[in-house]
Amino acid sequence: MADLTPKARWTIDEIGTLDEASFRTRLDARPHSFTITAWLYPVRSAGRQVVVRLNALEAPGWSLVLDGGRLSAEFGTAESAAARVDGQAVAFERWVFAALTMDSAAGTMRLTAGTTHALVRVDSAGVTPTLLIVGGYTDPAGGHYDHTFGRGGTGWADDVRLYDRVLAEDDLAELAAVSGEPPVVQIVWRADGEAPCDVYFEAVGSADARAIVWDFGDGSSAIGRIIVHRFAYAGEYSVRAVAIGAGYQQTVAQAAVILAGAADPLRRVPVFVNGAEGHACYRIPSIVCAADGDLLAFAEGRRDSCSDSTPVIRIVCKRSTDNGATWGPLHIVARHTHDGGEYALMNASPVVDTARKTGRVILLYNLMTADEWALARGEGRNHTYCIISEDHGATWSAPRDISDEIGRPEWRIQRPMLGHAVQRSDGRIIHVSTITIGDSSVFDSQNVLIWSDDLGRTWRHAEPCWTIGLNEATGAVLDDGAVLINSRAYIVGEPAGRRAQVQAKFLPDGRVLYFPVKYHNTLIDSAVQASMLKLDTRLLFCNPAHPTARRRLTVRVSTDNGHHWPASREIDPGPASYSDLVQQADGKIGVLYERGNQGGIAYVNFDLDELFHGENFSKQG
Repeated sequence: MADLTPKARWTIDEIGTLDEASFRTRLDARPHSFTITAWLYPVRSAGRQVVVRLNALEAPGWSLVLDGGRLSAEFGTAESAAARVDGQAVAFERWVFAALTMDSAAGTMRLTAGTTHALVRVDSAGVTPTLLIVGGYTDPAGGHYDHTFGRGGTGWADDVRLYDRVLAEDDLAELAAVSGEPPVVQIVWRADGEAPCDVYFEAVGSADARAIVWDFGDGSSAIGRIIVHRFAYAGEYSVRAVAIGAGYQQTVAQAAVILAGAADPLRRVPVFVNGAEGHACYRIPSIVCAADGDLLAFAEGRRDSCSDSTPVIRIVCKRSTDNGATWGPLHIVARHTHDGGEYALMNASPVVDTARKTGRVILLYNLMTADEWALARGEGRNHTYCIISEDHGATWSAPRDISDEIGRPEWRIQRPMLGHAVQRSDGRIIHVSTITIGDSSVFDSQNVLIWSDDLGRTWRHAEPCWTIGLNEATGAVLDDGAVLINSRAYIVGEPAGRRAQVQAKFLPDGRVLYFPVKYHNTLIDSAVQASMLKLDTRLLFCNPAHPTARRRLTVRVSTDNGHHWPASREIDPGPASYSDLVQQADGKIGVLYERGNQGGIAYVNFDLDELFHGENFSKQG
């Protein structure tokens, strides 16, 4: 019998549920020939899911991929395969063994799914595995939950092994054997008072299980035999404990947990529903309150998929006449066609003129002739268009290309401010644009102010802020007319884990002075777009407040122009991504946000003082 001791091994207890973030680890062993094996429990058959990845997503490497319910092995980047070998369709909601073998001497890559094998020739000269990712994103920027194995309970991985040699088919068959009886498990739980409260859970009778995976019914998950989980609100929760046997048989136990106490004060209303009204997916929300009091919600309507690289994207809009309680039908605000089809229109950024009291809605958006990765390489061109509505968003002007007014030829990527733009008291419309200069990568972007003093007819731009790595930005006009810029940030190409803030001041000679950039430790960030809103003496900020995952959408309050953010409330504990803040006509605050890329775009509103229970916002923190 062969020695099947691996060079390295990772179990589900270390990998986790993958519900929040992928598992990543550097590899000490970097063999030219190797075998990577894993046990997978896939739940969702639709879409493309990178399950296990060797090497960074944007670099050459190897992937085990579920695509439309079929397992495949790939060599190349995570989004572009130079070589691929397809296996058979896999069974769902049961454990499946998979292996990828790279034989550098023979120049072949072999896929094993269960007990079936297939191979393809691969030229991987000079490439060795240096990084392991389980549940890897297909988008290196950190998005695309619906293309990622594990997000939203779409699967688990266990017993991932790396061998620094080629395993024979007989060895793989031994590793792939399912054996034993399903484990016995029962849930015992005890609540510590009324919600919000901690609940003690124990999986009884599971001594022979490899692991216990919990689903608490509130969007949270965990692994372990004994777990203490905190429920924020009263309600009835369907809790599941899955006991995974040593031989990959498993048993599910369920319990209804009923908690009294404080109810969730927030009502989340679906606005853009994926797969509905002619589009597979809706992303990148923005919202304004029109001068007539209606709410105008904008998004990218992605016709075929959620991918940033999908070729057909329209700018779409929905209207609410009752402060977000209900929403009307979808309208396509902008679409651009060419001989071969349609372009991708992205990053709708609206603002309503309140300073000069015209009620005009000015909307900027991008037209992409190539995806952003290609644009950063100098392929294609990024165009920015402006459209105007004089009737509160009912009709729109013909689009006007303002690219030459707000940029330079060497600025390859240029986005307007994601979410809503802002207006100064003298009427100036201001965007915090994101650009790349020359050969800079997507992660080496910079921020620059662009503005219009005639409500969108003409535009100007400043010099860029000198700090490298300032990405998608939100902004707010402070009482002295300066602009507070708050940015998704990268440091030497890696996510900063917190937001960057900088004040920008307009000088009398037309130049813009940027003050030093500060990385704010309170504003935890998982490399994602965020939103700010100036409200009387207070400043609001909204983002997923998690260091690595797009979850825990949180609103924070500052009373000192963003120097401190002492008060915060969680809006949604589950998957949440891009968002935009608005003040309704009735004074309440609304948030339009992505409930993960699988969940479409929802709206929630609240009275700020009620949400924060009258908390004193002025205390420092």
